[in-house]
This record gives sequence, C-alpha cells and structure tokens, in this order.
Amino acid sequence: MFESIGLIAPAHRRQAGYRCFDGNAIKTLRFIQRARRLGILVRDVAKLLDLWRDCSQRRSQGNGGGA
Repeated sequence: MFESIGLIAPAHRRQAGYRCFDGNAIKTLRFIQRARRLGILVRDVAKLLDLWRDCSQRRSQGNGGGA
C-alpha cells in the first residue's frame, strides 16, 4: 500500500515474492507504523515525511539553517 501511494520507493522483490527493503525504507516504515498507532492519518503521515525529507535534503546540501 505505502509503495503505491508514494510513501516509500518500490522494493526489490525476491524470487518468492517477498519484498527486500533497504535501511532507509525500514526507518520510514517504522515511522509510518508509529504514526499510525498514534492515530495519525496516512495523508498527514505523507506530509510529515515530505517535511522530514526536505529537511534531510537541506542538511545534506549544507543548507540546514540552525542557530
């Protein structure tokens, strides 16, 4: 489900059909799971992930801002 709506990148599938996620995808899936347990709607989780990814991208480019 999360792959089809763009929350995580499509995972490689093994011959038996099982998904094989990388470390970043696992972190994202855990975040989604925790957020959903707290009652956060999927559309709001998507917004939070967008913010997190934007901040991460800025940090990697050296534009993290900060104090």
